[in-house]
Amino acid sequence: MSDAASGSTSPETLLVHLGDPPSLAAAATVRDAASLIPWHPLPNGPGGEPRRRAVRLAAAGLGTHPPVFDAAALPEGLPWNPADPVQELALLTRAAVVAGMHGCSTVLWPVQRGQIARDVTEAVERAESLMDAMAVGSEPGRVPAIELPVVDLDDDQILDLIDASGLPFAGAWPCEQAETAACGACRGCRRWGRVARGLGLAWPW
Repeated sequence: MSDAASGSTSPETLLVHLGDPPSLAAAATVRDAASLIPWHPLPNGPGGEPRRRAVRLAAAGLGTHPPVFDAAALPEGLPWNPADPVQELALLTRAAVVAGMHGCSTVLWPVQRGQIARDVTEAVERAESLMDAMAVGSEPGRVPAIELPVVDLDDDQILDLIDASGLPFAGAWPCEQAETAACGACRGCRRWGRVARGLGLAWPW
């Protein structure tokens, strides 16, 4: 782990920042950014460096504690697949452990399921189950609360929230392939480019 948090205000909330738009939108929901510590796992695969750059830009724009970049969040060599519920749970578990290490009482988990009620319920139940499991044998107050601030938002609402917050869109990297400029052809570029153009926002940002 690197870039340990420091600052005059003790961190109270750990934000799981994956370097994507839902993570930046989750950051925009925080009232006291000075008590926030962004935590970024280092998933294997393309787009790693621009996502780390996006996390740094988001932290600077919000005025948070320095971000923590965690190389131990996933086993080395395992390709990151955000659609894999096992990997998702592994990252969430690691985030909860890191939150406890930094004295944070809350974890913001930027999982986004849109308007599909079943998927939203499953995400909430996964977080609640993890909290219940961590509470077994633990001292009161040692298990951070896990909040899902953007779980039921659709893509339009995600970009609307970022735009209304005044945060720079450069605090999120939409591309799943390129390391410098967005490729415009991958799933992430097609998804967020379509939404941005529909809202009249600059693309690529």
